Amino acid sequence: STREVRVRVLPAGPLPMLPHDSRLLAQAVRNLVDNALQHETPGGEVVVACGRDRGTDGEFITLAVRDRGPGFTPEDLARAGEPFFTRRRGGTGLGLASVRRIVEGHGGSLRIANREGGGCEAVINLPLPTARSSA
Repeated sequence: STREVRVRVLPAGPLPMLPHDSRLLAQAVRNLVDNALQHETPGGEVVVACGRDRGTDGEFITLAVRDRGPGFTPEDLARAGEPFFTRRRGGTGLGLASVRRIVEGHGGSLRIANREGGGCEAVINLPLPTARSSA
C-alpha cells in the first residue's frame, strides 16, 4: 500500500551562500527528510523550514525537518545519531550518524528533539562566515 505524506517547504526568503560542499549538505538534508517520511503517519505532513538566526557564536543558517510521527523514547533520543543505532526494521543506523558527521565537518551542529504534541524535529545549524577586516 502507498503511504501518502506531503512535504511542505517553508522558505526563509533570500539566504546568503555558504562556502560548503553542497553535495554533502544535500545528502544530509535528504537523509533527514527520508527519516521523517518513514516515521510520519499516512496522510501526514513533513515540514522543512529554513531560516537565519543569531546566537552567542554569531549568525547561522538553520534548517529544520519536522514530522508528527511517534518521536523517540528518552533512551533512544539520547542515542540518536550514534553510528549503527537504529530501531527501524531494515535500517543501518547510519543515516543520522552521517548527517551529524557532515554537519559537524562544516563547523555546524545537529540537534534532534521530540516535538510538543508528538513527532520529531531535527535542526541543522551552519555558521555564516564572519567578515574580518585585515589590518
